[in-house]
Amino acid sequence: MQSIIYKFTRLSIAVLLLTTLPAGAQENGLFGDWHPQAKYHYGFISPHSPKVDYLVEGHVQAFELSLVKTQASDNIYNKLFNYPETGFGFFHAGLNNPGVLGSANSLVSFLNAPLYRTGKGGFQVDYQITAGLSYLTDVFQLYDNNLNIAIGSHINLHFSALLDYQWKISRHFEWTSGLSFSHFSNGRVELPNLGLNYISIFTGLKYIPGESLPVFPLREIPEYEKHFEHLLIMSFGIKQYDITDDNYYLVHSLSYDIGRRLKPHMKISAGTDLFFDGSSRNHFKNNGIVDYGIPDMYCLGAHGGWHLSYRKLTMLIMAGYYLVKRIPTPSPVYSRLGLQYSCTEHILVNVSLKSHNAVADFVEWGLGYSF
Repeated sequence: MQSIIYKFTRLSIAVLLLTTLPAGAQENGLFGDWHPQAKYHYGFISPHSPKVDYLVEGHVQAFELSLVKTQASDNIYNKLFNYPETGFGFFHAGLNNPGVLGSANSLVSFLNAPLYRTGKGGFQVDYQITAGLSYLTDVFQLYDNNLNIAIGSHINLHFSALLDYQWKISRHFEWTSGLSFSHFSNGRVELPNLGLNYISIFTGLKYIPGESLPVFPLREIPEYEKHFEHLLIMSFGIKQYDITDDNYYLVHSLSYDIGRRLKPHMKISAGTDLFFDGSSRNHFKNNGIVDYGIPDMYCLGAHGGWHLSYRKLTMLIMAGYYLVKRIPTPSPVYSRLGLQYSCTEHILVNVSLKSHNAVADFVEWGLGYSF
């Protein structure tokens, strides 16, 4: 416990040194409207599959350094999210299994939105959504590191969901603490890819260079038009079949989604998916099936979804069920977690992770048309 306190103290001192550097003519200090923040995490790798139980060798410590900005402008999305914080930073976790799991090093961006805030802003309860890319130092190697069956590539997606409490403890400092869940996966681009789940509690400090807390405009939400929204997305990706096969196979999907808004920034939806899996040829060949064609490599499914938008960026969570399929899947149920960015009123780009039972199937990269 003493080593934990010592490490976090060193991290806090580093933040203090950064924030006390001369700020020149800038009214709010060296970082302007951006506030430096440091967090210390203490938790464990959660084995979502019995196959990775043996990789867990104890508790995992992590830290993150970030710059945070409060979005206090009179914008409809800022009002809808109760004037959130946005930011970016660096996350490092030593995974407590040297030579097998190594460490995770991530560049991330995030949205932190208050669930509850006191009138004077003394404390608040927030939820945070984080996404980025992570470099894992030790990955599966057939001869040098064949114990690591969780991660097969150095570059991985990093997704986190947090619930935190913030309290302004002094004129310039804010203390934060809470719970965090992080997931690392390459989307089956390179096997093995069971992925890693990291659950932690955290504590941290944020430096506020301004003289006072920001003043938020009144949260008057204008009326919005309630109508059905249609979305058609074509996506592509690649995946491997198994560890013994070094080949990459084309996968793609065609999705139709119809949604209706519950609020200006939130909607629910339902739709259908058509999936093509080029790696399914291996299944037919390995089982001596010769009477198959291209249509047998397709699966048809139906899904329901939830969408949360901030400005031009939308996060989506979907769950679906296969209606027609000839190729085997780990489960009749699939899920999708993704991001969509609206380039124009009708055109968007999509990146999402399709999974079965929390194990990635493939990453979808695509274009969409909404109407």
